[in-house]
Amino acid sequence: MDLQELLLVTCTVGWITPTVDATPFVQDRFAISFWVDPIVPADEFSEQYATIAQANFTVVLGGFGAKDPESVAQQLRACEINGLACIPSACESGPPLTPTDRNKSCVGLNSTSLWGFQMKDEPKVQDFPFLKNWSASIATRRERENILRFINLLPNYASVAQLGGVGYETYVQKFIDTVEPNFLCMDHYPLFDAGSANSTRNITMAGYHRNLRVFRELSLSAGLPFWNFFNTMAYGGGHHDPTEAQLRWQVFTSLAYGAKGVLYFCYWTPPGFGLDNAIMTPRGTAGGPVKYVRGHHYAQAARVNAKLRVYGDFLLHSTSSTMPVQINGSMSPAVVAAVLADTPVRAINASGAVTAFRFLVAAFDHGANVTALLVQNQDDAYAQIATVALRHGHEASLREVDAATGVAALVLDDAPDTPGLQLVLDAGDARLFVLAEEKPFPSSG
Repeated sequence: MDLQELLLVTCTVGWITPTVDATPFVQDRFAISFWVDPIVPADEFSEQYATIAQANFTVVLGGFGAKDPESVAQQLRACEINGLACIPSACESGPPLTPTDRNKSCVGLNSTSLWGFQMKDEPKVQDFPFLKNWSASIATRRERENILRFINLLPNYASVAQLGGVGYETYVQKFIDTVEPNFLCMDHYPLFDAGSANSTRNITMAGYHRNLRVFRELSLSAGLPFWNFFNTMAYGGGHHDPTEAQLRWQVFTSLAYGAKGVLYFCYWTPPGFGLDNAIMTPRGTAGGPVKYVRGHHYAQAARVNAKLRVYGDFLLHSTSSTMPVQINGSMSPAVVAAVLADTPVRAINASGAVTAFRFLVAAFDHGANVTALLVQNQDDAYAQIATVALRHGHEASLREVDAATGVAALVLDDAPDTPGLQLVLDAGDARLFVLAEEKPFPSSG
């Protein structure tokens, strides 16, 4: 009896729980993807996916525009042509699988663009045992068992009932322990209203940080990469249409916490959603023909992604070495020094008399005793000029990663006549540096 016959028997007479291969998924690039792939005839895939690639996306997550083996095969081919990785629909709902189910499944398809298969969005705890079986089934049916099994988790503002009767950290840890995934992903769509940066509510900018802290800690503990969805469009519940600065704020905050991928919500405006302002959006007249065109977020995403893919690829094999720290204008110098104690930064302030500032500082182990340092402007509305002081006066040896080429070169001061190192940071934007120095960083000096 060969493997296919054995699997057919187990699916027919009752599911036998296979062993999960939980080896972490290995990426060859930073993942920049989205929810809702183009919903068009398959003969238009190549043209549409060229548009995706031109906006500096790196991965297509399927599930909407291709749902059967024939269209998924064409989707994979279109991704190959356009240099994109692909995570298509599995075209199945999991075990046990009848012979008919197996004939309709996409799990047996092969392509150089194939990273894995989309399985489940926003499960609750009670779904985890089934998802473990399904994940193991996909791994067993593949020659390359470490294929990505895409399951996206709920955000930290989901109710206890939505999570399945547990708290949020318990929810994520149970997913890791039960499903034995080979990567982690969640969605979080923060509100950017007044007070969002300091709110105790989780559906806020502050809650976005808290969600990322959980994923950073648990992903490092489990040795797994993590990605997250972020918001690109207006929809109910107070989510206004985000600005380009707010897109930057979300992706670079995720990068600061060690994310190895981010996904836009949404790329293709979902039919019947009630709002038409995703990256690709319908245009037409009421009751007349409709054509999907590049919306105002397309050019924004292309600009944001161009820098993000360079920084993301540079940090792809780096490890977040300290929890990112936020510095704001209300902190005393002593508090700032204490907060920055585990980073290579000794002090950071806004130039001039500006006191209403917020900066995020994140350090990464880049290997070979090299530290990567990400500095982000957490203000989503205004640019800032940051004055940065490193420990031991190493500003002269600091190198900045060029956002276009990924090459590190000497840092040029943005205000050389002002004391200290001045760095201009647009609203929500970040800059990436490298510094070779002995570690750990002493807290004095």
